Amino acid sequence: MAGERVPVSRRGQALVELALLLPVLILLAMGTLDVGRVFQGYLDLANATREGAAYAALNPTDANLTSDVTNVMTTESNGLIPGTLNVTVSFSPNNSAGSQVTVTATASYPLLTTAILGWRSLSLSASAGMMVQ
Repeated sequence: MAGERVPVSRRGQALVELALLLPVLILLAMGTLDVGRVFQGYLDLANATREGAAYAALNPTDANLTSDVTNVMTTESNGLIPGTLNVTVSFSPNNSAGSQVTVTATASYPLLTTAILGWRSLSLSASAGMMVQ
């Protein structure tokens, strides 16, 4: 055993591994946060859409129904739905009692992680239906 060489120091190996893996780990953590934020945004949009459908079911003859439903949805979401909220209200077959009202809403939700890669937002959509009273 007299002639064996001692291995060269490996002090820099951990630093190189950290430098290679840290950006990947940071992107993974940010992506996880984005998924959570988008899911919360969808839940906010879905809840606001249900509130809008309830308003439309109780006020089917409102002259400004779409704008009033949009205002109800904005109020109920407490401003948690970012960007422009696009709302459509439709009745099947008409707006008389016993008919179905459907409120569909879409919103563009900003992303943090993929903004680095050029994909800045995700379109979220929710729909709710209720019987006209």
